[in-house]
Amino acid sequence: MFANMNNMHKSAHGVLKNAEGGTIRGARGKLVEDIIKETWEFLGGTVEKQKFQCTRGNQTCNMGLDATLYKNDIIKGHVECKSYLDLAFLERAEWNCREMKENGLDQPKIILALENSVRESSKDYVLEGNYIDEIFYLCEGKRSSNKPIYKEEFFKELNEEYFSTFYTYLKNLID
Repeated sequence: MFANMNNMHKSAHGVLKNAEGGTIRGARGKLVEDIIKETWEFLGGTVEKQKFQCTRGNQTCNMGLDATLYKNDIIKGHVECKSYLDLAFLERAEWNCREMKENGLDQPKIILALENSVRESSKDYVLEGNYIDEIFYLCEGKRSSNKPIYKEEFFKELNEEYFSTFYTYLKNLID
């Protein structure tokens, strides 16, 4: 399973060599969505991109993360997928998770990102509300905008141990 995910990552890297900015970020985010989909389906589940109606007072808003994980038509979790996780992305994900949980969607909420770009103290502050259950990174080290992993000389392969931890979490979630 890991080898297949790492090959997907390498393949996406090759395609993105001449792309720029938002195109790269979007394609890498899609890669993370593909990793979640393939891994969850390998475990016997299904993945949908889904919005849920959330209500506050007399106002409603459709909220969701990038992937809703199902097993036998039962929601097992929700995943936000990022090429890298910075403080702004973490805060937005936390807000969505809070709204979803406060509207009865109590399944685990996780974030899967290739790279970490959040200071530990900032992460701890945002996670204090307990609306995000887990964060997983697939590449080692902190993200550096001066050393973007889509460039050949800075490319980082997926870390097998990190992927294994993430895979074990999903395996426990689906059982």
